Amino acid sequence: MTPTTQVYILSWNARSRKHTEAIVTGIKQFDPQEVLDKATVLFQCKGFTATSMQDIVGTLGISRGSLYDTFGNKQALYIAALKNYHHQQFQQMKQLLEEAPTAKSGIKTLLGHIAGMSQGTNGRLGCLIGNTIIERAIHDKESEDIATNAVTQNIRLLTETLQRAQQEGDFPKERDPEQAARLLQTNMQGLVLMGVALPSIATLQQIADDMFNSLFQ
Repeated sequence: MTPTTQVYILSWNARSRKHTEAIVTGIKQFDPQEVLDKATVLFQCKGFTATSMQDIVGTLGISRGSLYDTFGNKQALYIAALKNYHHQQFQQMKQLLEEAPTAKSGIKTLLGHIAGMSQGTNGRLGCLIGNTIIERAIHDKESEDIATNAVTQNIRLLTETLQRAQQEGDFPKERDPEQAARLLQTNMQGLVLMGVALPSIATLQQIADDMFNSLFQ
């Protein structure tokens, strides 16, 4: 091998290594969680059917190749977004209830929070879990199961909170906490829906107050 050939090979190897590093760097140039959060809002806004691949690529700001490599197809991305939405909402709900000084005050804070986030532009997007039940449950068993499990998990947390309220003397012992939790979950879902139809914070807060007073009367 001549010196000239050795120099050429070394030069080619250097360029090849830089190209490979550029590809690897390119793959890492986006935060998967940040992209997933954007996808979650997009699906919440447009639903599954009305969201095109062009919408997804344009909103997420990544190539189709990176999208498929990281999340899979549109269905897989929707499932990931649905799980992401519920995880974030559930953790926030759990934090509001557990950090309150009493179970009763925690529920009041939670209802006020839902009323607040249900008004304005974001409120008109509704709840991705509720939207999924309406749009996808009949056609998509996987989406239905995730939505059903999300509702069940919410009811379980609300049941535990109302049981704590009973122990603290704020909720009647003769009432069934699980039954009341199911009704509360239904009313909370309705409050979010009302945010789409009546995006007035005063109206939504009044509804939240009425729900709270009815629960603890």
